[in-house]
Amino acid sequence: GPGLLAIPVLAGATAYAVGEGRQWPVGLARKPKEAVAFYVVLALSAAIGIALNFTSINPISALYWSAVVNGVLAVPVMVLLMFMARRKDVMGRFVIGGPLYWLGWLSTAAMLLSVVAMAAIPATIRRKERACMGFLRMAVQIASPNPPAAMRQMLRSSSSRACPGHFLWIR
Repeated sequence: GPGLLAIPVLAGATAYAVGEGRQWPVGLARKPKEAVAFYVVLALSAAIGIALNFTSINPISALYWSAVVNGVLAVPVMVLLMFMARRKDVMGRFVIGGPLYWLGWLSTAAMLLSVVAMAAIPATIRRKERACMGFLRMAVQIASPNPPAAMRQMLRSSSSRACPGHFLWIR
């Protein structure tokens, strides 16, 4: 469906990134004989993208996890960029300093904290959620002949304050 629209964009971005990183001749303006490696990466990326449509991989989950991986990998990339941005032999006359330098490190630290929080918070939430949902299931099984409806009612009621937030996903 609509996911097919993203394949050429992602394949093109991949081909440009790999080609420029490897210092190959790149560009759709070039003829395939002039940029063979670029067009091979473009074709392989498109083929992999199309093949993913025929697997059981959930595209939303794939999008989510690719964003998670991207966020985690951004921290070391930002650290390297901050070191390189301070070197005159790398940046020439565009070396950063002063407030911009410290703002860059502040951004890197914020990204690192978000990755640490992303790793720490779900485990805490899962523990509390399991305990809370176990208690609710037990209470509902004891008290009700219709557990799903009773559980929804319990989660919506004021007695569910021990498990805040669960009313959002139970409809």
